[in-house]
Order: sequence, then structure tokens, then C-alpha cells
Amino acid sequence: MPQEQIEASARGIAQTGAGRSRVHLQAFGPIVGLVAGDNKAFGKVAGEYLAGALKGKGDIVVFRGIPTTIDNERMEGFNSVMKNYPDVKILDAKHGNFRLTCSPASMSIFAVPGRSMLANMHKRR
Repeated sequence: MPQEQIEASARGIAQTGAGRSRVHLQAFGPIVGLVAGDNKAFGKVAGEYLAGALKGKGDIVVFRGIPTTIDNERMEGFNSVMKNYPDVKILDAKHGNFRLTCSPASMSIFAVPGRSMLANMHKRR
């Protein structure tokens, strides 16, 4: 939704006397509450889950979201966990833009018919 529409909606709500909340978007004027995610914590949860699933050892590739502050915060949280697991190696991380069509394309440089992606990554390092 364009910023102008968000602001117009917020002004309309304010005129009714109702309280307003923000949800990861900027809206000007008096704000009653904010609904937001703890993106670093989301990244940490993903890191702990993955490290546990791998039993603390393995090679991984990371398909990131879209290049934004939110994605950077999640990756920061993820990396903060991974530093505690030196036997889990991040071979590469690419933005996949939350699209199934983009994620494989972002890692296509590692794909060679008849060989595993992992073998190709090690070969390129």
C-alpha cells in the first residue's frame, strides 16, 4: 500500500477517536501501539533449529529473503547462533526474494547435471 494511503487511513481512524497501531509500516501521528517482529530472534530460532537438526555438523546454503533491514536482522540473528557451531559451515547465502523461481536461480551457478550442489560448491571454493 502506498505511504499516502496509509497516512490517509491513519488520519481517518484518528478522526473517529479510535486508537491506532503500527505494523512494520510508518504512519505519522499519535500511535497507541506497535505490532512488530523480533527479527533477530527469528533468525536465532532458525539457527538453533538447523544446528540441532544437523547435530552441530554440516554444510549449508542460505536462501535469504529480499534485501531489506528485516532480512539483515534475521541473518544477523542466524549468524550469531552459527558462530557457536564451528562445524556447521555456511557455504553461501543468496537472496531468493521469497520466490520459488528466484531461489534456485540464485544458486544455479552451483548446479551441474550429474553432480550434487554440495560437490560443486566445494569445487568453487
